[in-house]
Amino acid sequence: SLYKLFLKKQKVYLKKKNKPSLDSCHAVLQSFNEGFFVFKPYLQTQKDGIPQLKTRTYNIRKEMLSQYNEDSQKLKQSILALLETGSYSHYKFFLFVDILNRMICNIDTLEIIRGIPPLNTNVLNRFPEKTKELVNTGWFNEFNDLVELLNDNIKNEHYIFDPDVISHLKLLDTLERQPYYEIFSAFNSLDTNFRNFYTSIDQAAVKCTDSTLLTMLDTWMVSYRITYSQIDERYVTEINKGIKQLYYGQWEEAQNTFNIIMRQLNTVAVPWFYAAIISFHNNESFSAKAKFDRSLKISPHYIAPRMFIFKTLMAQKRYPELLSETDTAIHSFDIWYFHYIKAYALFKMNRNHDCINELLTQCIPVNRWDLKEYYLLGDAYLQLKYFEKAKEAYLKTREIDPYSGSEYFNKKMQYLYLIRNNQPKK
Repeated sequence: SLYKLFLKKQKVYLKKKNKPSLDSCHAVLQSFNEGFFVFKPYLQTQKDGIPQLKTRTYNIRKEMLSQYNEDSQKLKQSILALLETGSYSHYKFFLFVDILNRMICNIDTLEIIRGIPPLNTNVLNRFPEKTKELVNTGWFNEFNDLVELLNDNIKNEHYIFDPDVISHLKLLDTLERQPYYEIFSAFNSLDTNFRNFYTSIDQAAVKCTDSTLLTMLDTWMVSYRITYSQIDERYVTEINKGIKQLYYGQWEEAQNTFNIIMRQLNTVAVPWFYAAIISFHNNESFSAKAKFDRSLKISPHYIAPRMFIFKTLMAQKRYPELLSETDTAIHSFDIWYFHYIKAYALFKMNRNHDCINELLTQCIPVNRWDLKEYYLLGDAYLQLKYFEKAKEAYLKTREIDPYSGSEYFNKKMQYLYLIRNNQPKK
């Protein structure tokens, strides 16, 4: 009987205690319920033995539901225990939170936002190193169980994390390497408080130090503005078509696409930004600058144009102009990333004291968990021959993340000792 099969599946679940084995119990329960509703009218009759059969059937169904709900609740509590009680000093907690954060933020094109997007494990292909860590540590299946549970939350409860998890993440927000709390808080409120979504993503951008993650946050902010402004979806489709044309190097086709969209959406920043990239590619520097400026005038918080300009100036080693651009950017949107690029420009201009001051007063107080800022701080101290301070800055990277970047760290330390040991003796 299905009841005996259910008990057999439950026995397997109690041994394995994972989501797939619980799902097997649920599948049997669903089959029982399907049969129950088919035969329910028959159980209402008063023929000989039917009332007793009805009582027994109802009791079995009640017991199966009770056992499944109890097992489901216990498994949920077990899976979420890590997120409800963990800390960032616990590597498993950090790894799970970091990957979940990148999965929920993953976005390639502009979107009309219609609610919390489900977590897609295929996104893990974009983070092969982290996926490898999950596999090598034996945590991959447990992580998948967590993703399935969170997708159930998204579908049934219209949030990712329950209040206990969100409250715990908030308690840890000064210890997070990236703005995990702000990002999860944003998406958690997407179905219930659309304005809070944008405010939280905006706050996340302020302390974000990962350029890839920052680009995704920027895309979500642009998608919010497009959705909030009720831009026709066909225009969004055309913008995404133009972006893909650029990705595949179809410059002439992309130029035609954005020439049209610029006219259709002349008060939207995005088409002007991509048109500026095309003008830059065509060596039309003055036209490109005018389009970049127009894009930023329409949307001062638009990060993508700033990042493109910074990257170009760094590649061309035009550091005074880079410094000027960072000051302008900071005036419009005061975020960690812009201050870090400013510190980099100051370093490249041999303004090491100013670089150090920028890092100590504008970068580290906003996010003290980024490796890049300490390496740059160490480099600036080394240029000034403050060897102990340079060493202290480099060693800080090992304190923050002892698991990665050892080759780069060793090169920095070797160079420091080389320079110090070659100093003239007094």
